[in-house]
Amino acid sequence: MAYQSLALGSSANDGTGDTLRAGGDKINDNFVEIYTLLGTGSALTSGLSASASVVTLTSPVLTTATVATSLDMNGTELILDADADTSIHASTDDQIDIKIAGADDFAFTANKFDVLSGSTLEVNGTLDMNGKELILDADADTSITADTDDTVHLKIGGASYDAFTFTAGQLDMKTDGTAGVAQIRLYCESSNAHFASLQPQPHSAGVSPTVTLPKYTGTLVADTTFVGATDTVSGDGSSTDAISLATMISFLDTSSGTSSLTLATGVDGQIKKIIMEVAGNAATLTQSNGNLVASQVSTSIVFDAVGESATLIYSASLSKWLVFDVRGATVS
Repeated sequence: MAYQSLALGSSANDGTGDTLRAGGDKINDNFVEIYTLLGTGSALTSGLSASASVVTLTSPVLTTATVATSLDMNGTELILDADADTSIHASTDDQIDIKIAGADDFAFTANKFDVLSGSTLEVNGTLDMNGKELILDADADTSITADTDDTVHLKIGGASYDAFTFTAGQLDMKTDGTAGVAQIRLYCESSNAHFASLQPQPHSAGVSPTVTLPKYTGTLVADTTFVGATDTVSGDGSSTDAISLATMISFLDTSSGTSSLTLATGVDGQIKKIIMEVAGNAATLTQSNGNLVASQVSTSIVFDAVGESATLIYSASLSKWLVFDVRGATVS
């Protein structure tokens, strides 16, 4: 209903205004509409009160509201959902807090957006860093940046250099020199108890080599073989002496007695070199104890002088060691 104004006439008692009854009816209609909109029709229940500059809403429900200039919340909470546990408030000066399901999850301050403890920021689309730094840890000294086009930099521990740099098809690892050369560690399958390290030569070597893998589809170096590593087998004549599979070269020392050598099965393509380093007595590797190919060694290989050697290669298809080279040792 539109507001009904009273017709007052042109002047007092000129007979042109509303009658007392008509005027009272208009007043009554106007109040009925107000009491219906802001209450039960017979009583006001809106919780609405006003002064010259402030409108107070005690407990109304606003279906639609239009704010002409500003709405001053004065630090109070703006509730957003039906069960009143999700809201926005600014009870802390110069900070906006977003509460979800009864707990503060996010906070805004000047130039800063905080995801509070227990909350997660999930990006389902694209997060454009625009070359800026993404800080990862609590003390802000570990980060990822891409301030160089098409290059990703990973900085760790506040170092002045990038520990890792990624470009298309290339990974660079750098150090500050205090911790030695850069190193890649590859751990074993059981509780990370052991590892193999890949590292470059030190600065003093003055080289920058390139390691190129061969064209091969099998296992290049078995996990039991360390290229270039050596061990010494010492004989005293009292028992058998096992030749290690964990090294490529085994030196023989028979200064304290003879040595009856044994050599277990290896892995396909494994190379084993046996060299007499300190002689005094004979060291013997029999065909059976050494898993040697019978057509090459029917009985044994005997080492009894310094420098005598044999180079063996393991064949998985034969389950035997092939004799590749013999220098001075006696093969029978």
